[in-house]
Amino acid sequence: MKQIKIVYIAHPVGGDVQNNLKKIAKITREICLKTDGIIPVAPYFLFCNALDDNNENEREIGMKLSQDYLFRIDVDELWLYGDKISAGMKKEIELAHIFDIKVVPMTLETQKIYKK
Repeated sequence: MKQIKIVYIAHPVGGDVQNNLKKIAKITREICLKTDGIIPVAPYFLFCNALDDNNENEREIGMKLSQDYLFRIDVDELWLYGDKISAGMKKEIELAHIFDIKVVPMTLETQKIYKK
């Protein structure tokens, strides 16, 4: 039986929320269709569709729930996507380090920015 890896997808959301959600959907779709043995999780994707990211209180709730999710499930790696590392992603990286989750920059931009 092939080992399954669970990866948490980190991507900026704020600003152009709808466009960023489309990018996240595309990333998770590509992983699902092209990468055997990888289960991508992006809980904030769900929360952004249920909560209003432009409402500061709802945004904070969504970010907290996503971060709680990161250390409550058995995530193997945190994959960084996007053209920057947002404040929310920085918090996810901090949590990954605390819980000994491997952080993997997946885009050229995050490879240049992320320093272990």
